Amino acid sequence: WTGVANYMRGWLTPRILAATDILQRALKDFGDHNVEDGDARLSEHIDRVPSAFREVMGYYMSGVPCMSLYSETDTDHVATILISDGNQHSWSGFVLRVVAQDSDSNDEHPLLLGSPSLNELLGCEKPVAVLPMKIFGGRFSKLESTLSSTTRERMALLLLLEAAKTLLLPPVYSITDNANCTKEWCNFDQLNYGSWHSKYMIFQSYVDGVLWVPRDHPLPSLCDTMARCIEEGRQYKHPTTEPAHQAGTPE
Repeated sequence: WTGVANYMRGWLTPRILAATDILQRALKDFGDHNVEDGDARLSEHIDRVPSAFREVMGYYMSGVPCMSLYSETDTDHVATILISDGNQHSWSGFVLRVVAQDSDSNDEHPLLLGSPSLNELLGCEKPVAVLPMKIFGGRFSKLESTLSSTTRERMALLLLLEAAKTLLLPPVYSITDNANCTKEWCNFDQLNYGSWHSKYMIFQSYVDGVLWVPRDHPLPSLCDTMARCIEEGRQYKHPTTEPAHQAGTPE
């Protein structure tokens, strides 16, 4: 099960990643012939492994990571959506898979709302669902941070494409709130950006279109928030429930 969790690392939350690392370290130490039976590390693993295993299995059984493992022959597949954003010093991006549903339910997910709607953007008349695939992000170099905002937006998309190309099922669309990114990329492949040339070739090969939505649309807004968290050095913390009041212990 540790192997299964490691295979799905790209879909795990920070909390489940931490639990997976506990299992991984336990396997390493228990399989190490140089670690004696009375080693304190083994006792620590015995105490921590059960709860870590419950965390990993609970998340797996919830079905959330498994949603991302759709078969390439899935007839319900509509499109792969790339959402990326580049701020001055950082970028973020995520991959979504859009699948058609037979349900006529009007309870649409917030990511499907906004104007234009995802159905309008993709030209799909059936109700659709959005499945999260994987999240990416990082920082720009000092040189890259000095480039124009449009160039950084395009670089964010190229970085996302390079990292996620094995997850892409056609047709593939990029959604952006920067109208300039929908225009021709004006000799981007000829600029002296070194390795960016090969990344641009991935864009040429995989992306079927770049679609524009307003800046307040839910999709780019979420990605912008992620990029700002990276830029400010903040980390996601899994919410925990703290008791509002604990009765005092009688003396």
